[in-house]
Amino acid sequence: MCSGVLFSIIPLFLYQGGITVLAVITKAFFSQLMISQLKAVGESIIIGLGINLLDLKNIKVLNLLPSLAYIVVFTLIFH
Repeated sequence: MCSGVLFSIIPLFLYQGGITVLAVITKAFFSQLMISQLKAVGESIIIGLGINLLDLKNIKVLNLLPSLAYIVVFTLIFH
């Protein structure tokens, strides 16, 4: 392997390790209902990406990203 590939392990480990640590810390904050709703919104965003890749329709997927934050707020308020 090239040395560049070996040195890319460091930022990759920090990035993925940071996501894992953040998930462990915030685990108690998210209820099962909130996780279900976040998964549903995430799946709809992925479907939008697929529709864009197939050139069926132009969906502005970046405009859907704030819905992930709204789901957390609405679940805390209404449940």
